[in-house]
Amino acid sequence: MASRASQECKMCTRGLQPYNIPSLTSTKRETFTFVKSPRAILHIQKKYRNPTDHQLPFGNIMFDRRVVRGSTLAAPIPVECEQLQGKRKQPRKRPQQQARSMMLRIKSPPPVPGRKHEPVQTEMYLEELFEKPDESEIGTQTDYFLERPVTPPYVPGKIGLDAETQISPGDLFDYDSEVQPILEVLVGKTIEQALIEVLEEEEQTALREQQRRFLELRAAEKAEQYRLEEEERRLREEKDRRVRQHEKAVKEQQETEERVAAAVLLTGYIAELLPAVLEELKMSGYLLDEIREDIDEGFVPWLMTEVKREVGTVMESREILMEIIKEILENRATIYKKLGEEYDSSRELTMARCDSETEIGESGGGKDIDFQRYQSPDGIQ
Repeated sequence: MASRASQECKMCTRGLQPYNIPSLTSTKRETFTFVKSPRAILHIQKKYRNPTDHQLPFGNIMFDRRVVRGSTLAAPIPVECEQLQGKRKQPRKRPQQQARSMMLRIKSPPPVPGRKHEPVQTEMYLEELFEKPDESEIGTQTDYFLERPVTPPYVPGKIGLDAETQISPGDLFDYDSEVQPILEVLVGKTIEQALIEVLEEEEQTALREQQRRFLELRAAEKAEQYRLEEEERRLREEKDRRVRQHEKAVKEQQETEERVAAAVLLTGYIAELLPAVLEELKMSGYLLDEIREDIDEGFVPWLMTEVKREVGTVMESREILMEIIKEILENRATIYKKLGEEYDSSRELTMARCDSETEIGESGGGKDIDFQRYQSPDGIQ
């Protein structure tokens, strides 16, 4: 390596020529001249490679070690010497890998000034430490935070020279003569401002009055619009109702006309067809006028008479039954009333004998509530 570096240095120094290097530290420009004495070139390099040098002997490519056999897609099979070299390099690579992994490992941040880190066990199985380091307590108190003082106002630097002069009273202007235009301007501006304010108030009043009239007109227009809309709606509904009514009347009239036409057509058709049909039925034996007349004149009146008589008998039987039931209920009500009076009298005698039941007798009225509440179907108590 040293010889190669020396050769490269020699190659670099062959084409050196005197040149100037400006100094970076000096304020003035100074030139540096490098001069080297000429000497002869020791090694002469040829421009082209000599084709006769290092001729390779002809041989069989199948036995050439530089040719790898096998598939071009699979990984190359290492030679025995390469395997041995890899095994020898593994022990040397392991410490390097460990050192590299320790360097790449994320470390704890450095402690703040005035503190230090204490080692802590991070192993999976902790061990008891019998050696206790020295401990000492130190206390400190920081100063209270003082409020930031107010920033002093910026005062620019003084520029120019001071000069002074003496002005006597009355040199610049006469107050009595100069103050009159100023007063006129102030009074005029005050009066003008007052007039402007009065005009503005009058204008605002006029605007409010105009706005009020406009709102009233708008409300009247809206009311008129609403009235017209309601009138239009009523007219439209009335029109629709009249149209529907007219359509319904036309439809009914059309149906009536169709029914009348059908009845007239049917009457005319039946008038022509009925005599022939009746004659044919009579000839076939389906129509018997004598039997029909006998049924209408003899059987039907007799049947109606018998039905009326039977119905009258049933109604009379029901009335008789109701009279019997009413009489029975009246008799029972009379009997129950007598029994109730007897029961009340006996109860009053019993209550007179028992002093303890006097209050009960007075509150109850001396009558049985069941007998008082009893009522016959006809309302007789």
